[in-house]
Amino acid sequence: MNRTTTRSAPAGWDQLLPEPGRFWIRYFPRTWPGPQGLWQHLALGRLGPSGGSPIFNSDLEFEDFDDLVYLPPVREEFRRQRDELAGTLLKAGSSVLLQVLAGEPRPALPAIYVIDPLELLVTGALEALSEVPTESIVAWPLIVGVTDHAESWKDALGRLSRSGVRCVQATEYDLEPIEKRRLAELGNDTAFDALFHGDRPSERSFARVAASLELAPFLARPANGKSGFVARNRSIAAHISLVGELWSRNQHSESGAQRYFAAARWVDQTRFDVSALCREGNLGVASQLDTDARELVDQFVTSGRSDLCDELMRDYTSETGTQ
Repeated sequence: MNRTTTRSAPAGWDQLLPEPGRFWIRYFPRTWPGPQGLWQHLALGRLGPSGGSPIFNSDLEFEDFDDLVYLPPVREEFRRQRDELAGTLLKAGSSVLLQVLAGEPRPALPAIYVIDPLELLVTGALEALSEVPTESIVAWPLIVGVTDHAESWKDALGRLSRSGVRCVQATEYDLEPIEKRRLAELGNDTAFDALFHGDRPSERSFARVAASLELAPFLARPANGKSGFVARNRSIAAHISLVGELWSRNQHSESGAQRYFAAARWVDQTRFDVSALCREGNLGVASQLDTDARELVDQFVTSGRSDLCDELMRDYTSETGTQ
């Protein structure tokens, strides 16, 4: 996955290229008063820090947040300010991905809520997963020696499925040694060796268990205040990007995955109405799209799906898929 961070976001914020493997996050705060316990920083792909300065009172130009904004969990004393920031962003037309710890109350905001179960998984408190609110999205941390035990996945995911969760997205983490030591201190006797010397966990194996319980493996790209051709282009770009993600996770060539990611970025950023080009038979003017990408766009614009994405998703989530 292309996870390049850029510096053109508003002051105090960073941004990513929105991709399915990173929950479609575009903007995230550079500093943040994270909670004391264990949590995942979904934008950075690492354990979240417990310190950090709040930016709630910064002079923000909210119209600059034209895509998904990620707000990580906060220490309890900062929840009110976090919720006010989320409300302001939502009123300005941004979409907000608001991450809460398992068991944390959710504010009454039309945000996209992602539950972080890391501390429950590390401490073995799986029974608490049955209390996750219905229709939730859960970010599952795949950490070798800690949360990668295939025999426990079915129990944990079964609890989430029965509670009405609709999506459990797993992320594999490349942890720093200090983070591994922190987890090893909280884990069992074998956690240390596994964390430092174990095999990398398999997002694909996890997704197959999740799919068997009718849990979606990826969050769909959230809609936002954009309308017209911009919204249509973002929908097309999301489909192409998902193909790139699945292409990579199904262990096809990385160069092929990057071609799809590049095509998705172009569609996401272009001022052309890609749907109109397609309907008028003029997609050939988009030299940035190769033949495969054009075919993908044509199928998606016509039917809202594509044969390639369907095939890759079946391969990714089905037990009969290729290894």
